[in-house]
Amino acid sequence: MYTCNNLKLIVTTKPGKENVVELQVGDAIYFHDNDVRIVHTGYRGVLLVYTSLDPWQAFWKVMSNPIHGASRIVPVEICVQANISLIVNSLLKLVENKKVREVSLEVTVRGKHVDEDELKNMLRDSLLQKEILIKHKTKYSAKVEVIDNIAIIAIIPKDIDKISKKISLILKSIGLNNMKQERYRID
Repeated sequence: MYTCNNLKLIVTTKPGKENVVELQVGDAIYFHDNDVRIVHTGYRGVLLVYTSLDPWQAFWKVMSNPIHGASRIVPVEICVQANISLIVNSLLKLVENKKVREVSLEVTVRGKHVDEDELKNMLRDSLLQKEILIKHKTKYSAKVEVIDNIAIIAIIPKDIDKISKKISLILKSIGLNNMKQERYRID
């Protein structure tokens, strides 16, 4: 089973790219924390990054390097045991601390510790009860990812975790138009 202690990032990869992404992520963090540890989960394409760095420090160290084969990188703002009430309370506390009034809600459950539909419904109901709007198009995403016995929670700027979005911005910054970007788009 997995532990929350020093878990700072979840990295998802394209299937079969786990080892390459592990090396790149490790290289991006190693200079700042030579005790960085990357764990392959029992789920293809899902890596857990353990480091003494702050989650946002780790996130920006990794995002400032080209990570080929990665799909998403999510900073772990809160990690709790996979228990619906713990997850709901942790998300509500994070929303309150960040003073966010609307979010998109993104929930991913891997494993059988938590029922995904029940979790989504409880999160949605609890947010609405606190008068937090749930929208698809908004500035922030509330991310909840359950991996077997642990759950991570983060509120991040919408789509900042997506590597393809980063690549699109890089292509745009060097002057490629949309038609050329589409040709080089990485999903």
